[in-house]
Amino acid sequence: TAGDPEMFLLRGRLYVVRSVLARWREPGGWRWSGPARAAGPAAAGAGSGAVAVIHSVPVQLADRQLWRVEAAAGMSARVEVFDLCRDVAAGPPRWTATLVEE
Repeated sequence: TAGDPEMFLLRGRLYVVRSVLARWREPGGWRWSGPARAAGPAAAGAGSGAVAVIHSVPVQLADRQLWRVEAAAGMSARVEVFDLCRDVAAGPPRWTATLVEE
C-alpha cells in the first residue's frame, strides 16, 4: 500500500520489508510520565540506598502510525517481525523499530 515502509536501517544494517502484517494508528493524548529512580534518604532504620521517586507530570503525546512487518537484512537472512512506529506530529518524522518477540 502507498505509504507503507519498504526498508529501514537498524544498528547499521539495512532491512527490507518482505510483507506488512498489520497497520494501525494510535491516537495521542495525555499520559503520565513513568517512575524514576533517585538516591535519597532511606526509611528510618532501613539503611541507605536508592528509593523510587515518581514524578507524575502529564505529557502531551502526538498520534503515531504503526506497522507490523516481516523484514530481513539480506536475501538469505532470517525473516524477523518488527513493529515500526512513526510519530506523526514530529518534524522531521521520528521512526522507531522494535523486534517482536515470538
